[in-house]
Amino acid sequence: MYSEMDVQSMAAAGKLPSFDELNPFAQYGTQVKSADGTRWLPVPGLIHSKESLALRQAVGGILKHVHEEVKAETLEIRANTPEYRLEKDDWIAHENSNKVLPPTLKTVARLPMNLLITNPNSVTVDKEKLNVAGWLKKKGEKNTAMKRRYMELENKVLKYYKKKPEKNGRALSREEKAPLMQGKIELDKVSSVQPTLFKGNNVKWGIDLVTTNRTWVLQAETEDDYNMWVHALCHSVRFHCVNIIFRRMLQLAEVSASAVNEVRLVILPSYTVQDTVEHIFRCYEQMLDAVPLHRYDPREYVLKLTGYRDYMIDPTREVNNYQHVRECLLTKKTLCLTLVHQSKIKEALLRGMSMRPASGLIYNEVPMPLNTGSSRNKFNFTTLGNEWQQEEVVDNQADLTIGKSCHYREPLRFAVNRILNIPRYTTHLKRTAHDMAPEQRPLLFTNGVVVIELYNGGKLLEPALETVDVRMKGQMDDCLIAIWSEPRMFRTKLKLCEIPKTARLVFTLYGVRKGVGGVVADNADGERERILTTGLNVFDVEGLIAQGEQYVQMLDNL
Repeated sequence: MYSEMDVQSMAAAGKLPSFDELNPFAQYGTQVKSADGTRWLPVPGLIHSKESLALRQAVGGILKHVHEEVKAETLEIRANTPEYRLEKDDWIAHENSNKVLPPTLKTVARLPMNLLITNPNSVTVDKEKLNVAGWLKKKGEKNTAMKRRYMELENKVLKYYKKKPEKNGRALSREEKAPLMQGKIELDKVSSVQPTLFKGNNVKWGIDLVTTNRTWVLQAETEDDYNMWVHALCHSVRFHCVNIIFRRMLQLAEVSASAVNEVRLVILPSYTVQDTVEHIFRCYEQMLDAVPLHRYDPREYVLKLTGYRDYMIDPTREVNNYQHVRECLLTKKTLCLTLVHQSKIKEALLRGMSMRPASGLIYNEVPMPLNTGSSRNKFNFTTLGNEWQQEEVVDNQADLTIGKSCHYREPLRFAVNRILNIPRYTTHLKRTAHDMAPEQRPLLFTNGVVVIELYNGGKLLEPALETVDVRMKGQMDDCLIAIWSEPRMFRTKLKLCEIPKTARLVFTLYGVRKGVGGVVADNADGERERILTTGLNVFDVEGLIAQGEQYVQMLDNL
């Protein structure tokens, strides 16, 4: 290799070193030559010249100056300190201020397992199941001395012993280890995993596990053990429970994508549902450890929000028209999607129709026949922008016509009967300079009202309705319950035939305080607080209303 002075002098004289001297590692790129017999090049078509040599010499001089002026420890601190670190999403958000680049959505998508070509005899390894064991020092609750304990992490439970549970070099079984166990920490109950602080200073290789009853102080004996336990503990608790220092240390993702049928990608809110499906398949096939897929047609798949019963089934609709996608875009949360074949939705519809009650309906609908001989049922899965489709089904015994709820010229009627398991706290976002985490505050209101709103695509269709206030009473499980002894039957101003197919009823429970004369305070006075909320689709994918008493899960005020 030439020295810096040699390269500079050769560049000035117009002489160029040989290819092997400029690219000493080119021979390790590949052993297979191309079809035309040429050798592999690190940058195809690159022509070395005096300018390229001068650039190399200038860059080398800058790097040499940096390493002379700044110590290696300082460079490491700069690389791991948020002040000197700029993540990709932060850069995109910075560019968005000038409207240069569109916003993006971090996404984790899941493919159906029957699409993967897997070996039935192969043993699958669960990457999320972490089993770690080793020695740690633990601070006692009464005797605050640090005592050495052997700890085992299995199924999100950290168990500790005075000595390693073995006999004559043989590991004991779970039943044999149970009497020797000194205690355990259930990681599902851990609210924070953070570095240990003592008088404002970090304790070397210290880890705190914070629960509602106690803060467990642990300390590793070596740096390798510390890194191993931090990785195992942080991947065993919820993402928002991990301290920001550990998040950056591990480059921890909000949602894991370690399963064999999962892929991590980035999508644009302007993508349509069909574009998103094709992008998911394309990104999965480009993964390094991707499993081969059976033959598939992307047009036969729709999207489902993982963990919810909401589907994205209109191939021409943009994903940013869905409320959950908008929430992920505003809060910068990871969007979780699942690919579902259209046939699965049809099977679910048929099962739902077979369980549909035939009596006790508010609206006089004609039930849809399940088996009609030679007739064939046609389902319409369009959710936006197209006309309602209605197919006449002819039976050999009787002529039955599908009566969809959206064809009735009557208002939508509903009532609120009761709300169970109301928490005694409200959830808020606590923002700091480096982190944003949920915070629970005690509930300060004794009465509650429910506000009902009719939305379609984020647009309020008519003025909100409100129940009378009732007193929230205690339950056996330290929660509250609100019961309307004489529930009021609400009616919408819009007729059923005027309500869009994608409309949703949003129910929000507010804690209110009564003023003088028993008047409930208005929301503008700041005398009410949102406790729980939920949404309910007015129509299903058939255009029918699920009638009768329903139980809907409500979410916290975040």
